[in-house]
Amino acid sequence: MRLEYGPSNFDIRHRAVITYVVDLPVGPGHRLFSWNNVLNRQLIGGWQISGITTFQSGSPFTVYNGSNDFSGFNKFYDRPDVVSTGKLTQDNRNPDAAFDKRRYFSATPRAGRVGTSGRDQYYGPGLANYDFTLAKSFPLRPETLRVQLRGDFFNIFKHTNFSNPIANQSNASFGQMTSTVGSSVATAVGTTAGLVGGGPRVIQLALRLSF
Repeated sequence: MRLEYGPSNFDIRHRAVITYVVDLPVGPGHRLFSWNNVLNRQLIGGWQISGITTFQSGSPFTVYNGSNDFSGFNKFYDRPDVVSTGKLTQDNRNPDAAFDKRRYFSATPRAGRVGTSGRDQYYGPGLANYDFTLAKSFPLRPETLRVQLRGDFFNIFKHTNFSNPIANQSNASFGQMTSTVGSSVATAVGTTAGLVGGGPRVIQLALRLSF
């Protein structure tokens, strides 16, 4: 088993990756069901489990107003004023109301300046992804010929990973999470825009001949 932890290569997010490969201790050569006969070798022995589990912190986002140019910079990306004190309370488990947009961002700055809401001050939901493999080896000829049947389960728990909430104050969906991260392909290959997994559950079966 291996555990990796550290900053992502894309921004200040952090990621922990756990990888493991376990030969199940059953069948010939092991304590459990150790009888060395054809039936035991073909059915009981040779099982292996492996997987990759990924946890990643959320990515930052900036609340802005895309319909008004308060600062006069003609960018239409001006930040609003924060009208309350304390840390922004977020509920990343609720895609329809990720944060209280009325309490924190109801004020607009005076002409000629940007608002007091900071750039990349808020963070979206984190990510969790679980890939799992179950494999069985069949020895056809000792040491020379072997067949492996395996099933790969990408995002085995079908865990939904939401993207950042809509940060544009002028958008009707402001404060809501309207999309998810990744795709089935992203889950399989491991990355999309710097994020791991997030797509629907994908099951892949394979048969491998080694000689």
